[in-house]
Amino acid sequence: MKRNDAQKKTGLTRKALEYYEEQGLVMPLREENGYRRYSEKDIDKLNEISLYRKMGLSVSEIKSFLFSESKKEILGEIVKDKKIRLDIAIKRINLLEKFVASGVSDDI
Repeated sequence: MKRNDAQKKTGLTRKALEYYEEQGLVMPLREENGYRRYSEKDIDKLNEISLYRKMGLSVSEIKSFLFSESKKEILGEIVKDKKIRLDIAIKRINLLEKFVASGVSDDI
């Protein structure tokens, strides 16, 4: 199917399709005239990518997950990393709240 149809089936923008192709996540066939031809497998992968993006995974995380032999381990590492980042963000917010309340920056 052509790019327009792929956009309709996935809900992704033209720019997103091109970006995922540039990143090597999907590789639609190219016709002689240069038009891209997306297969059902490409559409399935694009929908999967879209789902992971909605869950907050970065393109590099998705790439490492999709091309890994040990998907469960990679996903576990991604979750662990996100929890650590969340913990750090919460600590920063708490410090900011203390600063707003007291105006003292000793804790920082």
